[in-house]
Amino acid sequence: MMFAEQRIREERHRLRQANDRKDWTAFWTELAKRPALALAPGRVDATIWNLWKVLRKKSGSTNEGRWDRAFLEQCFSANVADALRRCLMTYWRGMKPTLRSERQSAEKNTYLVRWSIGLMGLYAEAEDPRWTKTLSTSDVELAVRYALLELNGLPDWLATLADAYGPVVERVLGGELSDELDTSGADGRWHSMLLQSLRYGRREVARVLQGRLTTWLAGPGIVLARSPHDSVAEAKLDQVIRVLLTHGDTTAKRWVQELATRQVSASGHGPYLFFWLPVLFRLNAVRGTALLLPILDKLPVETKGIAVKAIGCLFSERRVEGRADWSKALPPATLLRLTRAFYHHVRPEKDAQHEDVYSPDSRDNA
Repeated sequence: MMFAEQRIREERHRLRQANDRKDWTAFWTELAKRPALALAPGRVDATIWNLWKVLRKKSGSTNEGRWDRAFLEQCFSANVADALRRCLMTYWRGMKPTLRSERQSAEKNTYLVRWSIGLMGLYAEAEDPRWTKTLSTSDVELAVRYALLELNGLPDWLATLADAYGPVVERVLGGELSDELDTSGADGRWHSMLLQSLRYGRREVARVLQGRLTTWLAGPGIVLARSPHDSVAEAKLDQVIRVLLTHGDTTAKRWVQELATRQVSASGHGPYLFFWLPVLFRLNAVRGTALLLPILDKLPVETKGIAVKAIGCLFSERRVEGRADWSKALPPATLLRLTRAFYHHVRPEKDAQHEDVYSPDSRDNA
């Protein structure tokens, strides 16, 4: 039975490969030998569709098909590649992808395949470093809508749009960002793919949203921070602050530093203390130490008490990454005092011994 099933799978695979070769041969023959016919009105949409399928298959279906001039010139010619690019430039302007905020709840994470082809067209147009110079405002807004369809972060070409048309990019991206921050999450969890993309993406894009992010922190963000602790609220604060710490300018980081200072002082021994402390230490270890040492001095020595949680949050990989080098950020006397305070509360002889795979807690981090 197993061998029979294996033979059936192999035969199906062989047939698929044969059909793929047949489709490729037909596509190549028409586009290479009769490009004017293949790209004529009434035929061009089918040709673009087949091009997208070819490029998608070439990439292993990992990125929904991407413009690949080198591949097209190798298979056809530079003239054919240029003609395809011009057709794709027209193609993406002929549609208007909806934003996630504009879709019905059941359709939030769905989009039309032809929008992916339009996105490929934008990659094709953006290969020219001067591509933004001829865009209209409506073109820019439309391009940002396409950028939000990208599955693997925001496209690099969005950075050139942000440089040239910052207010337009801010308006579209900012509207989506505000919509995401207004959602309540589900099952106690919340995550913004847009904020994640901003954090790992180009600085030029994040910078156009810096004002909106700090405004949110100063308003709704502060309201959340002053309310009883909530995992969704902390997730929102965390993602916004991570973007600002990664891409914010000096003014934004100084503003976050002052905010973190106030919130550490206001948090008492509550859960938000363990959120704001790493932020403050990342930005100003001297000020963080000045606030933390009096807290540690007043706390009892407990294996998993408040002091251990406060120390552990400074070393947790789940907190703000990119900690400063304290040996350079702190004067020797201050560093010595901080180290002694840590060892006073975190006794090595009380360390847990793990032999198998485990999830580290605050005591392990400390």
